[in-house]
Amino acid sequence: MRRVIRRSRALVLVTVLLAGCASTTGDAAPARHAPGTKLSAGYVVPSGSRLVGTDFRLNGASGTSSLALIDIDRDPLAVYDDLVAQGRRAGTLLPGSGTAAPYEGPRTCHLNVDNHEAPIGPADAAAATSVDCYGAGVLPDGAGSVVVQTSWGGSAHHALVETSDNPIAGGGRDDLGDARAPELVPLPKVVDRPLVSEPGTPFGSSNNGFESGYRRFTLEPGSRVVADVDGFTQGMLVVLRIDGDTREVVTRYARQIGSGGTTPRVREVATPGGHVLSVVNSPEGGGAVFLDTDPSGRWLLIRANSD
Repeated sequence: MRRVIRRSRALVLVTVLLAGCASTTGDAAPARHAPGTKLSAGYVVPSGSRLVGTDFRLNGASGTSSLALIDIDRDPLAVYDDLVAQGRRAGTLLPGSGTAAPYEGPRTCHLNVDNHEAPIGPADAAAATSVDCYGAGVLPDGAGSVVVQTSWGGSAHHALVETSDNPIAGGGRDDLGDARAPELVPLPKVVDRPLVSEPGTPFGSSNNGFESGYRRFTLEPGSRVVADVDGFTQGMLVVLRIDGDTREVVTRYARQIGSGGTTPRVREVATPGGHVLSVVNSPEGGGAVFLDTDPSGRWLLIRANSD
């Protein structure tokens, strides 16, 4: 069952992690990182997938401590179960792809067919628009939690690994086991969104996290899109490479969120991973937008959802 984020009716929060210096040199960091690349909480990028940009270490203002977007090459269920196995070896009881909550509760992984959830199997495979998995568990120290998602179909062929210092609602300690779903053939169709590099070009999906209502972001000079995805409980996810001055690029994106020539206030905050710039905006009745860079200032993550 796809989880739905509670949208704040009066808050747009933009958080920007920034390196100790405010600019970057534009050196050629790879946009994808190989299997085995280390992530937060002891996880690594699974076989058959690649990390997009970086493992973003966030300041926690959005309820998330780290977020990694992973590009899946061919098998979303195998990637999901690989992450589940990693968690279970460490003591986090993530549910396998073939499990479901008791008493005919939601399935961990399911097909979306005609806007309804269906079990994974050959009967509905050809008609499915996406296959989605969602698993959550308590970190071994008991002080935080991890959420693992995969989505394949439409603009998504990705996994998402998020850690949080917050506990899981309802406890998240029940063990549903590690049973695996059957192989899915054929997989739903995937159509990548354009990876825009021309300043002024719109990207991402429309959302009402802006002061002026529903809008899309447009590309600012000194940045370029390396991934543009919908399909997760986070809503829209876009990863951009920053090749220009980090502070200037982020400030221009903050201006897009404002209205009437105003720019939301930029706050600098120290975190264990480096200095952050945090911008908080409050559109009445709007959704939420979050922007985060990594401590090097090379990568920018934009998350957005609508009320």
